[in-house]
Amino acid sequence: GGDDDGGVDSDAAKKRALEMANDDLKKEKEAEAARLKELMAVKISQEDVATIVSEIEVEKKAAEMRLREHGGDVVAALKSYVKG
Repeated sequence: GGDDDGGVDSDAAKKRALEMANDDLKKEKEAEAARLKELMAVKISQEDVATIVSEIEVEKKAAEMRLREHGGDVVAALKSYVKG
């Protein structure tokens, strides 16, 4: 009889662990979405984007995101590629 009870507890523990992991994932996704929304609000110059694209040879979307991550500061964005 004791083995059956252990199995039920184990299944319940696994279910709780999965629910906790799913909650953590959901929170991470929500935080990521909030961060992206915040970045998209940063004003950037298309001229600066073009500079990064030509100097660093990255895709336009990558250049835009890097520029947004640096608050629209093209020099800081360019330096971030050099620092790696």
